Amino acid sequence: MKKIILLSSFISFLGMGQIADADFTATNIATKLHVPWEITWGPDNKIWFTERSGQGQSTTQPGTNGKVKRVDPETGVVETLLTITDSYESQETGVLGLAIHPDFTTTKPWVYVVYTYQKSGATNGTNTVTNIVEKMVRYTYQNNQLVNPTIILDNIYGNTTHVGSRLHFLPDKTLLMTTGEAQSRSNSQNLSSKSGKILRMNDDGSVPVDNPIANSLVYSFGHRNPQGLVAANGKVYSAEHGDVSNDEVNVIIPNGNYGWPNVWGYCDNLPTKPSNSPSDQPDLTLEKSFCTANNIVEPIWTSGNTSTEATAGLDYYPKDGSVSVLQNSLLLVTLKIGTSLGRDFRVLQLSEDGSSIVKQTVLFNNVFGRIRDICVSPVGDIYISTSNYDGRFSTSGTNPPVTDDRIVKLKYNKTVTGVSDDQKEAIHIYPNPTQGILNVNFQDGEKLTLLNVHGAEVAVYTVNNSSINMSELSSGVYLIKNSKNRIVGKVFKI
Repeated sequence: MKKIILLSSFISFLGMGQIADADFTATNIATKLHVPWEITWGPDNKIWFTERSGQGQSTTQPGTNGKVKRVDPETGVVETLLTITDSYESQETGVLGLAIHPDFTTTKPWVYVVYTYQKSGATNGTNTVTNIVEKMVRYTYQNNQLVNPTIILDNIYGNTTHVGSRLHFLPDKTLLMTTGEAQSRSNSQNLSSKSGKILRMNDDGSVPVDNPIANSLVYSFGHRNPQGLVAANGKVYSAEHGDVSNDEVNVIIPNGNYGWPNVWGYCDNLPTKPSNSPSDQPDLTLEKSFCTANNIVEPIWTSGNTSTEATAGLDYYPKDGSVSVLQNSLLLVTLKIGTSLGRDFRVLQLSEDGSSIVKQTVLFNNVFGRIRDICVSPVGDIYISTSNYDGRFSTSGTNPPVTDDRIVKLKYNKTVTGVSDDQKEAIHIYPNPTQGILNVNFQDGEKLTLLNVHGAEVAVYTVNNSSINMSELSSGVYLIKNSKNRIVGKVFKI
């Protein structure tokens, strides 16, 4: 077996000082939405998001007409960019993952969206007829709308639950997509099925030549229902729903087998097989032997053998982020209450090399209800989206808050300690936005690197006459990094 880490028993599962709910100011950015499933920071400095259907503040299902929207986090103005008329929402389905192409502002103004739709006779890979399938479609952004749909992937097994699907572009501009096993557990270990996998593809849906399995989109397998995905530290991390126990956070490696349904969590022959398990659930007392025989990759975190909190969205707070107590951490949100915790926002601090979790802090435990996704702005602010109108807010008939569903900004309001002098020094840049010449309060000769919102380097400038010339860059938002490798500001090029 491939043992990434086995440290969960040493992680504190309570808040660990240094950071607490009171250190944040929560502000509603957008309200009265319907299950904003994906939120991602766009190159226009707005939050782009999906809504599973057009049902608004209603839990009535099925639903149709899912949306792609964006909101200006400064003004709260929400725009509808796309209505998907053939989308289908039932339980966990609808309009789901979204990703913006890294070259959006230059040559490829493309947005990728995953959604489910109805197809008569469709199955989940077994003899179970679900009449639901999943597909990924690429749209072109034009005149404040998403147009010209191009199908990238289609006919992925669907069901009312366990359909993934998170999207994430890697630094090499290949695209990852998570898929659930569509309630057919055997799909996960079946390499001919796209379900229960993390898929990797080129931006046109073709198979990259360096994929681990020739002529296959399968990048990793043995997954149940991963709904969190982020790349950082030269690694890919995913968050995955467990069954009645063992939600997981994994480091994804090419051709890695993550064990489902034969392994739940670690290779420890636990828990025992639940009495209500379906017929295709293997005996969990054989986990260790299955792990050895199949080189199983173990998770770096689980919710334990007695609890599940329904791990959902996942993001990364960088090592040079503005809030020192969050630096080099995975930020994870959850949907349900486990043994005592859940419906929360968790800070999972990583080891220096990013291969293990060394500390966990739980924030906002059951404050916002079900939390579906999370994103981090280029300047280090955190945004979360609720999922309280997905029909699972309450088993007692209690209605969700009148403002829900919503996108909430979590602004760290405590004085940051342990920050270097160059981070404390304000950078004065003007005019901002700029059409080209940008005046900066750095000495001549200082090297400044400009990054796009995905963190990719786009230009290096030497300060001359207290200014730099950005005329050749495309319109968009850029981060400024100084010679000490610190993000010290952002600029809007128009």
